[in-house]
Amino acid sequence: MQIVVTLSTTEAELIAAVEAAKEALYLKRLLCDLGFEHDSVDVQCDSQSAVHLEENLAFSSRIKRTEVRESFLVAMDEDKQVCLRKVHTMDNAADMFTKTLLIGKFEHCSNLIHLERC
Repeated sequence: MQIVVTLSTTEAELIAAVEAAKEALYLKRLLCDLGFEHDSVDVQCDSQSAVHLEENLAFSSRIKRTEVRESFLVAMDEDKQVCLRKVHTMDNAADMFTKTLLIGKFEHCSNLIHLERC
């Protein structure tokens, strides 16, 4: 379900990163309740523009509509709860769930998430 219309791919990537960060925080809190302590959670993004925008949000006046969402991500980064990290496109394991891949790329993505053949 799409909850907001974006005007650029950078904005869409940043909103996706915010949603991923919210899910990561939920899972981190769940694990904490189960007795597993964990420090910061890395949210990986293959958009250099989105990572740069998050790092320099205070200097950006172009994207006003999603400022609250991005401010959430900045606050989580400052609190060291969630860190937005750039992942190279070749090392983006999520591609195996979102794109049609050649077998070599699929196997590489499988190895990245430690998925083994049965």
